[in-house]
Formats: sequence, C-alpha cells, structure tokens
Amino acid sequence: FNTANGGRCYKKQYVDFLKAQQGVKHDCQTSYEILDQGGRICMAKATMKFKTFTRVDYITLTNDTAGWKVSKVVTTYP
Repeated sequence: FNTANGGRCYKKQYVDFLKAQQGVKHDCQTSYEILDQGGRICMAKATMKFKTFTRVDYITLTNDTAGWKVSKVVTTYP
C-alpha cells in the first residue's frame, strides 16, 4: 500500500517490476547487515546512499525447501 497516493501494489506486480530492473545500475554506495536470524526467518537492512538522499530497505526473508525468499520489504527515506 502506498500511503503517498493511496495506491496498491501486489506481490506479483512488485516482483515483475524488480525483474524488469535487472541489470540497472544505480549511482550510489550500498551496504547491508543482518539484523536478526532465527530458524527459518531472517531480517536484513540494506542501505543505498545516493548524492541527494538515502534509501533504507528492511527486508524479511523466509527459508523453505526452495531456499531463502524475500517475504516483505519496508522502505524508508530517513
């Protein structure tokens, strides 16, 4: 749900968007860290520092028989 414009984006739409972005390069410095991992769930933080702003993604991953998969992403612009 996009609180800025009230729009919704479902998982399939978001995954399709991300797949279309493969190969795109961003002019930023990136870093990541694992915040917590327990059993089949992991929480990570990815930071992208651009010239004029910073984007931080909090990523929840789950591990099933097919391996690790992203289950949720929360994006902030601190």
